[in-house]
Amino acid sequence: MAKKKLREKAIKLRVEEKLSYSEIKKRLDVPKSTLSYWLRSYPLSEKRIKKLKKEGREKINYKGRFNHGTCKAKVSGKEITEKIKMQMRVIQDHFN
Repeated sequence: MAKKKLREKAIKLRVEEKLSYSEIKKRLDVPKSTLSYWLRSYPLSEKRIKKLKKEGREKINYKGRFNHGTCKAKVSGKEITEKIKMQMRVIQDHFN
């Protein structure tokens, strides 16, 4: 698809369906940096942003694991400590 057509499609998805950059990227296979440039005049409302963030948290909680990429999920220090201790035991057992 030509760049002009892709840009028009991206704008349409943003304005009519109120999609995030990530969702538009999946559908059109366009880099997020390009979408950011194209869509800088078409921001999402604060209400829509909050809804997308909430949907993202629910998706993580439902699956019980994290998808590829950066995640802002919080893990307690106790959980991390326990995982490190378990891995240390595995390493020690390997060398003993």
